[in-house]
Amino acid sequence: MTLVAEAPVTTISHGTAWYREFGHDGALRYESGIELYRDYVRPCDSAVLCPP
Repeated sequence: MTLVAEAPVTTISHGTAWYREFGHDGALRYESGIELYRDYVRPCDSAVLCPP
């Protein structure tokens, strides 16, 4: 996948569980507000540790 420009990811860092779980594509989905974001991001900021 070729990206034209790096998406401005301001509310998530590369070190978060979200990024580790979904990678850059996940970060783009996060920025886009896709349902995936609402499904996995919890107040504790961990897609791995937070219960569904």
